[in-house]
Amino acid sequence: MATGYSLALIKILALGGLHDGDYRLEPVGGTAQRAQALMENRYAGTILTTPLELLPEAQSYRRLANAVEALGPYQTIVAAARRAWAQDHRDRVMGFIRAGVAALDWLFDPANRAEAVTIYRQALPSVPAAMAERAVAALLDANEGLSPRGRMEREAMLTVLRLRSELGRPARLLADPAPYVDERFYREAVGPS
Repeated sequence: MATGYSLALIKILALGGLHDGDYRLEPVGGTAQRAQALMENRYAGTILTTPLELLPEAQSYRRLANAVEALGPYQTIVAAARRAWAQDHRDRVMGFIRAGVAALDWLFDPANRAEAVTIYRQALPSVPAAMAERAVAALLDANEGLSPRGRMEREAMLTVLRLRSELGRPARLLADPAPYVDERFYREAVGPS
């Protein structure tokens, strides 16, 4: 209940005029589990990440807010390791980063769009072709989708820190991403971003 997504949801609710006591938060699990629980009407609302909002929306569930529009850029998917572990396993870290960036480069190449949709449908065979195409397009959206080349975005990280400073417990001012982000491995693996 203190994850980045929980804090984003709490802030969005506050911006909409709802405060602690006006609603109840329930731990449900990952985004896919939250989308499923919403569609089973077990919860009145949830926060979903792209592209998992598409199926509920296709079933007439309404999007009440867009997190990026409400909060500003927001860093979501990250890969993390303890610095000491990363240093001790440098070759693994470099391989992981290079493979991730290569996969993102492939996905962002327009020549691979049809194959990406095919792969998406193989992983989720119940998803209709048109929805799979929308899902891949959403993942490539510059505002809400994956970050090209897996880059960390400073403004998006600052939004996360601002929310954690405002709503996290214990209260603590977090204004600089530098203590939490070490891009030396990334730069060494793929060059400057």
